[in-house]
Amino acid sequence: MKPMAPAEIWLSSQKINLLVLQVALLAGVMLLGGCGGDEPKSAGGTVDAAASDGAADGQQADTAAPVTSGTFIALTYNVKGLPDAITGWDTADHMKQISPLLNGFDLIGIQEDFVAANHAHLAKDVTLTHKDWYSDKLPATKDVPKAYGSGLALFSHFPALKTGHTHYAGCVGIFDHASDCLASKGVMFTRIALSDHPDAVLDVYNTHMEAGGGKEDNAVRAEQVDHVIKLIEENSKGHAVLFMGDTNLRPSKAVDKTQIDKLDKAAGLVDACAAVTCPETNHIDRFHFRSGDKVKLTATSWKNEKKFIDDKGKDLSDHPAISTHFTWKLK
Repeated sequence: MKPMAPAEIWLSSQKINLLVLQVALLAGVMLLGGCGGDEPKSAGGTVDAAASDGAADGQQADTAAPVTSGTFIALTYNVKGLPDAITGWDTADHMKQISPLLNGFDLIGIQEDFVAANHAHLAKDVTLTHKDWYSDKLPATKDVPKAYGSGLALFSHFPALKTGHTHYAGCVGIFDHASDCLASKGVMFTRIALSDHPDAVLDVYNTHMEAGGGKEDNAVRAEQVDHVIKLIEENSKGHAVLFMGDTNLRPSKAVDKTQIDKLDKAAGLVDACAAVTCPETNHIDRFHFRSGDKVKLTATSWKNEKKFIDDKGKDLSDHPAISTHFTWKLK
């Protein structure tokens, strides 16, 4: 089956007027000044649209001026949100336990969030303001049934200026090859406002790619990498980009490393793990990033988060939760 052009299957888009955002923030600053209150503080220890440029360093700054630099912590996490019969545990309970733990991050890409009831548990205690769940399923055919949507979700402390979703065209396996064809895997796109400055935008891509290690799986993953490259080319020209998700690409495998290198070269991305010389280089849950014409994006640290465990110390998913700390500044 020939994949459709990503631009043809882009499903949704929403825009937020930056001028309205700037006016609202300015009005809030004037109100605080009139009441003699304290300057706003960043949420979760990061600099956001309401924080001063020097807030992370404890410096005083004029909050009336647009913010031109800041920091944030991003997380990618495959939560294994499948039915209990597949996971072998109480999936709803795991989602309930994961939910409050997500509030320690500013930008979160979720994978395998397949079931509506479980998604509700996952999102319930998340206080981040932007929440998006890509639940749309591809049409089932006689040969390829579709039980689930993409399983992708995104939570963000930053406001979304534009969102979009697209499915991958290919898959391998219904009851073999990791049963990828039961899901409608794809990509979430979110353009976020890092601050009230009109140039402070970041294009975020969250994905879950084909699993399985056979030749057919490798071929489908190669097509999916091409799909992502085309999306970035068509939608993010000149923009800073953060790509994250469960890629099912393992650097220790030559066939996978070829695809990782192709993605980085074609889209101008940098592996965040390599950029900070992280201690665990062979994960399939990954961050790749680049700066844009107006925003410089830098990875400063990488971490395998260990807090996503139950009260007995057992992991809440079969994947690690991987975080990366980023700094950004306008050029």
